[in-house]
Amino acid sequence: TRLVLSHRLNVFHLDADVVVLANPYPLFKGALAQHALVFQSDGPFANAGVFYVQHVAPGDSAAWVLEELNRRIARFTYHPESVRDLPHSSWSRAPHFANADEQANLNDVLASSLNGRMTYAAGVEFYEARFKRQFASPRCTRPARQKRAEKGDPECQGV
Repeated sequence: TRLVLSHRLNVFHLDADVVVLANPYPLFKGALAQHALVFQSDGPFANAGVFYVQHVAPGDSAAWVLEELNRRIARFTYHPESVRDLPHSSWSRAPHFANADEQANLNDVLASSLNGRMTYAAGVEFYEARFKRQFASPRCTRPARQKRAEKGDPECQGV
């Protein structure tokens, strides 16, 4: 991100499973020339597997999106325990899933930029709860979960 911003580079990002059948640059430099960030649509969401970055300058809103996405991916990759600091995940205990997936985090970053409030609901908090439920011992599921956790059952720690 720093390199893209400091040198004002245009970047075309493609996941390894993407095939381009025609030159996209006439579209990027024509009909989409006024857009700094161009993402492939994936239903109602942005797809992080195909995007183009152009005309992004340090300090502008598009730069914030790129920087925030980079911060979140680094944070949850290298410090998964920080998921506990999020608004709706203080309940989480190790091991933490802390989804660092760029797709889900991108959509949370875009939602944060649109509503002016940081949100982690779809990218991290949803997956933290889902991971805990999916991999929790059957002994630790509701309603017995709280009782076993309170008694210190090691199988139920972090669920």
